[in-house]
Amino acid sequence: MHKEYIDKIIMSGNDNQMRELKDVLVDTISYIKNTDEDTYNKIECDLYEIANGKVLSEEKAKEWVANMNPRARWTMSDIKKFKTELPIIPAYVIMNMLYSDFADVLGEELTDEVINKYISAAEDWYYDEDATNTEDAKLYCYWKNIVN
Repeated sequence: MHKEYIDKIIMSGNDNQMRELKDVLVDTISYIKNTDEDTYNKIECDLYEIANGKVLSEEKAKEWVANMNPRARWTMSDIKKFKTELPIIPAYVIMNMLYSDFADVLGEELTDEVINKYISAAEDWYYDEDATNTEDAKLYCYWKNIVN
């Protein structure tokens, strides 16, 4: 029955009813946050996707990079200085992901040659031709399903 009530409230276009619906949803989600972390995380991702689409925000990207283990290497402003075809947020995340996971293979020295390897590898990862999602959605899905 709750679905019918929600539909009726949404279809009414009544601002007061929408605010009350919001309050009920916030209370419900807060309760779930305290009782079932996995369900809460799924709801948070669903709400994020509704609000933003399957694209990483700068905030999510910085949070991801800050939690990379063993380490991330570059700041957002560092990435902005590099010559890459990638949008800034994906470049920031992917290059740090590569450094964190493959510095022993790609190199730890910050010579132009090594940096160009990271840029090239990041572009290859982002523009992978056999990916089933768009580039931004692929990165978001990686975060959602692997990292988060």
